[in-house]
Amino acid sequence: MIKLSKGIPFRLPRVGSDVFAKLMRAKLKYDRKKGMFEITDNTNLQLVLSILNEVLNDEVILELQCILCSKSAGCSECEYADICDRSNVSSLCICKECLNKPDAYEQYKEVLQQRLKFDKKIK
Repeated sequence: MIKLSKGIPFRLPRVGSDVFAKLMRAKLKYDRKKGMFEITDNTNLQLVLSILNEVLNDEVILELQCILCSKSAGCSECEYADICDRSNVSSLCICKECLNKPDAYEQYKEVLQQRLKFDKKIK
């Protein structure tokens, strides 16, 4: 199983020019200098995951990051993994470690408020 996360660069084995072109059309970001790919907000996740599953002959999944600690949210071990469509859900997940903290809800609200303030400044 290969786990990819939005915003975290990753390497792929050399793929043919036809596969590379498909990935670029799916708006997977590529840094030529570093030879790294990256999933962004503009990436067509369904298409990229489909292409990579086929080409790599391995299961490729999207792993979300914890909104509080930025570590892996643990999607593959999550009790909702079978019904969660990570390509369409919010990236506001919490890992089990952070969720078990007594002040998890307060921290979550604080992070959301900070993000909303930041979004308002951008607009």
